[in-house]
Amino acid sequence: MKLKKINPINDILNKHFYFKISDFSNNSILKITDEFNLNNFKDYYILFPYSINTDTRIFQENLNLIDDLNKALIEDKLKFIKIFVCIKGENFDSHNFINELLEKNIDLVIIEQNFYQLNKENLLNLFKKYNKAFIVVNDSIRFIGLTSKIFIKKVKAISDLKVIGITGSAGKTTTKNILYNLLSFFFKDQIIYSKKSFNNELGVPFSIFSINKYTKYAILEMGMRGFGQIEYLANIADIDYGIITSIGPAHILQVGNIMGVNKAKGELLKYLINNNKEFFIIPTEYKIKKHVKNPKSFILPNKNYYIFNYKIINKNNTFFTIFNLKFGKLSKKFEINSILSKGILRNFLMALFFVNKLINLKLNKAKEIKNEVLLNFFNFIEKDLFNKSLEENRFNFKRNGNLYILDDCYNSNPLSMKENLNVVFKISNYFDKIHLIFGDMLELGKFSKFYHLLIFNKILNLLNKSKYKIKVFLVGSEFNKIFNKISKNDILNNDILNDVLSFKNVDDLIDHIKQLKIRDNKEKILIDIKGSRAIHLEKVVNILLSDL
Repeated sequence: MKLKKINPINDILNKHFYFKISDFSNNSILKITDEFNLNNFKDYYILFPYSINTDTRIFQENLNLIDDLNKALIEDKLKFIKIFVCIKGENFDSHNFINELLEKNIDLVIIEQNFYQLNKENLLNLFKKYNKAFIVVNDSIRFIGLTSKIFIKKVKAISDLKVIGITGSAGKTTTKNILYNLLSFFFKDQIIYSKKSFNNELGVPFSIFSINKYTKYAILEMGMRGFGQIEYLANIADIDYGIITSIGPAHILQVGNIMGVNKAKGELLKYLINNNKEFFIIPTEYKIKKHVKNPKSFILPNKNYYIFNYKIINKNNTFFTIFNLKFGKLSKKFEINSILSKGILRNFLMALFFVNKLINLKLNKAKEIKNEVLLNFFNFIEKDLFNKSLEENRFNFKRNGNLYILDDCYNSNPLSMKENLNVVFKISNYFDKIHLIFGDMLELGKFSKFYHLLIFNKILNLLNKSKYKIKVFLVGSEFNKIFNKISKNDILNNDILNDVLSFKNVDDLIDHIKQLKIRDNKEKILIDIKGSRAIHLEKVVNILLSDL
């Protein structure tokens, strides 16, 4: 095959997988209910990930790439198809833009059954006019997922790809990032992972589509919003290994209680066991006995693998996290130039254990770690790992003048909230004042009041020890109800309550912050910001980092 020289994309075919569309359209897994003109494109190829698009706002770059490739390969008669999958969301339905899609020269459109039945005649006339194809399916998102299942099966048939699934109540993204960076130390450019939090029925397939011919390990984060979701994601990804980071009160609204969380997260392990896959790691609080006792399970931390002597110190206005790692017969001290919680270190322990077992580093045998590669590996952990692994709004420590901001506002649940408060308590002596900005923890169902009261009492306990050094700003209806009830009943000392303010929403809080003028003195102020994503506390972070 001769490739014409075409800017930076002339290595696309050497790197990315492409399969004939007939391998997918003729596959019974996809359950196509109707189609039009598909035979015209039977010899075209799907180029992953560029051929498949779902967002009308950003897909033009992919279309241009496919067009350039097709022009460059015209002599070779190799043609790549351009596909758009229409999805009906809560606020946006791309079915309404099919005419515009065809004008942009899309070859094949995936349409949901309900829309097709209502607009059948118009759609047939439209696709005849443009001489393009469509496929009708019951559920577009499930169609994408099942397409990724076929893709994984075909890739595994011609490569040694292994897929790692990660789920948990807290720490999924951090563990995924740590594991990615640890494996990348040994397999540069051979690891792919879910970007940001692409962990649902749409995000996981597109992470899968990014797998290329150099990929040795794919690390996929898998979120849970109810029973059956993890099972579905594990199935379409055909995972080979699993990690459950933690079990706690998150998404209880969908699964009822903690045992429901155990069961829902355990769908990951169930898939691995039922399909005779490799090993998996589970946390000590995991409660399904048949999984805990399975010979493929490894429970962390345990008496041989744990973190100890954890502390946070300040040297020359710089924070360091110091801890010792017990790893089999190895005991090693680390000093990290960052503020880390115990939860993050537990994520690190799980990821390190996983890598050690996966590629047999023999870290648990002290005499084996003196070779140069492993010494460099430990140096990488100490100097670079955590800076590379913590994403925006996830336990990021930032500074703006006299303000020190602990930005942990990406999401929240009782487990991560307690971890956050424990860190604040450890570093509180280094600051003149502390402002806690806490938003509601969502999706706790009937336990919401209980857990918000639990965290509120933990905050009050910190206030009691602070000598009026801490101010608390609560945002959201759940914290608001608790604060108002306690204030009304005068259960607590009013002096303590004077240090607590409650706001209905983040915009009301921002108006108050702007009036505080907290930079008008030379005091060192720690501002800790934590809450569920829907509270939008990132707005507060942006205000504090800007000129008020």
